[in-house]
Amino acid sequence: MKKIWIIGSSCSGKTTLGRMLMDLTGAPLIDLDDLYWFPNWVEKSDEEFTKDVDLVLDKPAWIVAGNYGAVLGERPKQADLIIYLNYSLPTILKRFIKRSFTRVVLKEPCCNGNYESFADLFLKKDGLFWWILSTWRQRHTRSLAFIADQDKHSYSFHEISSRSQLVRFLEEFRG
Repeated sequence: MKKIWIIGSSCSGKTTLGRMLMDLTGAPLIDLDDLYWFPNWVEKSDEEFTKDVDLVLDKPAWIVAGNYGAVLGERPKQADLIIYLNYSLPTILKRFIKRSFTRVVLKEPCCNGNYESFADLFLKKDGLFWWILSTWRQRHTRSLAFIADQDKHSYSFHEISSRSQLVRFLEEFRG
């Protein structure tokens, strides 16, 4: 597999899985969060973002982690393999809390060198906590619609909804 696209909710583990697959394949990992955000949490325009993503997709091998609406459409269908991380909302929230605590306390950069804060994550109306709560079902429904269309295309598809399925997938992927 030379081209892999990983989709799923915020905090589903797209980037983490992408790093694992990068180590196994040698293909570069492109985290869409890093492409989308400028420093100081400034968003790129959809036009600039899609142009940056299209430049990545022109390369012979890649692993893309993310599913921004501006670049979904037909672009993931350029992949040899699409992986959908389909975890429950309680699992996503547990991962969100763990990841957020780690990033804030250890001051780990994310999203193209930006830093998260508890106030930004939990208290703002557009913070990630509220984003997850308000969009999880809609994104889940959109992903399921995308999946329903997958039989019509030439890529492989894997849905992962538990840790045991992830372990099994990685074992099979290693061959």
